[in-house]
Amino acid sequence: MAAISLQESWLNGCASEMTQRDSCARIFYTLNANISMEGIENDLKSSCDVLFRTIQWIRTLFNVFSNEQACSVLDSILVDQLWTKKFLLMFECQNELNSKVKLLGQWSLPDRTTLSQITVATTDLKSKRPRKIRKRKRDKHLENEDVGEGEVQDIVPVSLPTQANQLNESISGKIIPISKLTSTMKTMRLSAVVKLLKLMRGRRRATIYLLEHLLDILAVTCPRVGTKSLPWIKGDTSNNIRIHGDITLIFTEIEKLLPILWSTVSKTVSFFRDLLNSSGVMATESEVVDQLTDLFRLSLLSLWHLFSWNHVSPLPSDSDVVSRSKKVRREKLMETLEHCMLQEDNEKCTGTEAELTVFEFLVDICEAVPCASVAVAVLDCVSVFRSPNEALNNKMARHALTFLKREWMDKEGKPMKGAALTGAVRKMLSHYLQLRPIKNRLCAIQWMVAKKLADLVPHDERRKSKVYEQESDDPDLNERDKNQTFACFTRGTFATIYKVLFAAMNDALAADVAQTSGQKRAVVEEYLRTWSIAAGCVALFGLMLRVKQLRNTSMLVSAIREGRRFLALMCSKNSSFMYLSEKKDRLAGITEHVVEIIKSVQIGNRNFQNICVHAKANRSNVLLKLVPDFRVTNEQWMRAIQTKFVDINCLDAFEIGLLKPRDINGEEIVYSGDEQSSSTCSECDHGEDVVEGQMDSDDGNASEVY
Repeated sequence: MAAISLQESWLNGCASEMTQRDSCARIFYTLNANISMEGIENDLKSSCDVLFRTIQWIRTLFNVFSNEQACSVLDSILVDQLWTKKFLLMFECQNELNSKVKLLGQWSLPDRTTLSQITVATTDLKSKRPRKIRKRKRDKHLENEDVGEGEVQDIVPVSLPTQANQLNESISGKIIPISKLTSTMKTMRLSAVVKLLKLMRGRRRATIYLLEHLLDILAVTCPRVGTKSLPWIKGDTSNNIRIHGDITLIFTEIEKLLPILWSTVSKTVSFFRDLLNSSGVMATESEVVDQLTDLFRLSLLSLWHLFSWNHVSPLPSDSDVVSRSKKVRREKLMETLEHCMLQEDNEKCTGTEAELTVFEFLVDICEAVPCASVAVAVLDCVSVFRSPNEALNNKMARHALTFLKREWMDKEGKPMKGAALTGAVRKMLSHYLQLRPIKNRLCAIQWMVAKKLADLVPHDERRKSKVYEQESDDPDLNERDKNQTFACFTRGTFATIYKVLFAAMNDALAADVAQTSGQKRAVVEEYLRTWSIAAGCVALFGLMLRVKQLRNTSMLVSAIREGRRFLALMCSKNSSFMYLSEKKDRLAGITEHVVEIIKSVQIGNRNFQNICVHAKANRSNVLLKLVPDFRVTNEQWMRAIQTKFVDINCLDAFEIGLLKPRDINGEEIVYSGDEQSSSTCSECDHGEDVVEGQMDSDDGNASEVY
């Protein structure tokens, strides 16, 4: 309360010399005051309450005195020492509080605070709901017979109450896990965190703690471009923003923050480069390596957040005045970073653009990346910097490709797997494709789908269709790159890679559609090449859905969404494919090539339509919601293409009814009411060769346009 009242006196503008001396004395007294911890060790609940209040008190002190200039009466070195002591006390209290709460199992925040209804628990709060299993008719029939005879009676098992359920029943109010305990505490001001980061240089654990808190602050004060705040937290967000000040104060603190972040990045890069050149790592250094890895990652994430801030990232929709002010702020931050780099290297300014200099540094540090999380952080950071140099983009793309080839390890030295690996692979692959030039992006996608992703498909499945043997080439890769193994491409990451590549292909086509809508005078051969590559990818995307071991519901959802998007792009009036068929004489000259494209699209489209059958058979509500829109778009695509071919007297176009109906696995569907289908099925059961030959003919020849 004394600190808060002191801050209010500053706001009232007391400027007399006597008042300043009194304020300085009270500052010194408040910062130098201590709390006694004696007599509370035996009671865990009381210990947690005191520790929590101590942390809140120290955070209040930091917020009050962070923006006040040091008085001339007090020595600034002495004030910095008091800040350091107070923070180290708060840091130790935080660690002690976490350990004591774990011993208690559950702990309610002190009653004297406004957070009294919040309880911290160390148990798993999510209790799994029992999975509903549908019983077959035969099982129900047997069950009814047994109960009717009175011999055996099923006993419904009584589910034992879990620890989470007991916790919910005994405590009223909000329950949070211990990992979110820090979110219940008073938020420190940005100026206080910046000052503490400057004082805590060389202390790894303390710096990690501050950087994590800094990221939470930046998420509120410096929202990134394209991010939207949730409507139910807008009130809390506005209150938190007022704590840190207006845009001018925030920008001033960020200018002070950048040298600290860059110094941390530079020192960690030097450590990992030396570690890469050394023979090995001692067992005693594993904790140090983990801490420096976290510092590396958190510093890069902070830079990524700052340079994707909506106040320094101009948008096409911005007015000239707003865009100019954003560019000025961005250039100022870039010059600050460049100045830090030149100071460390003792070099003079080379006259190049500051943003290009920073981009070059980020490209060079890729060789020292220690783990997958840092690799993703580097790629995220690179994505917000603009490099007009195509050579640098290609160099960064090769580093991203190297990340995909590498087998990543976790902190225990075991190969990564699960959600951590799939999330990292998704971001690495997305960044790699974004770094590739738009003119070669489709080639890169086709090569990955046909050569690397198709390798995960079982050989028996690939042997059923000649589509897997389509030619593909990436002109920017050499033979060594093509022959190397991609360790990140596994069966566990198959669905993630499938979704990223399919979406990236549609994004590339959408960019082509946007370009051709403004300028429809390009080479016809170039358009044919573009849609031949896209159609080959769509055919492979469709055939891969047949592999039961590789697909999942998320992959099917992405397939039907992106398949619908592809058909809409293809039949759009601004599409380059429709431009090829605008004139009858032009279409008549390239009919053979257009027919091959449509054949490939039909192979994939038929498998996308099989998702509708699969959704109805398995009663998948997620897929059933997407079926109507897909069927509408599919009908529009068929009518648009058919109209063009009817104009050149091709009346037999799109005899889709002649295709054999198949399920999601590629097997022929036989309807009991159709005698002809039944006889066909009985004939096909005599030999596997006949079935394989029919499936191959369906994929290669039965999708005829004529």
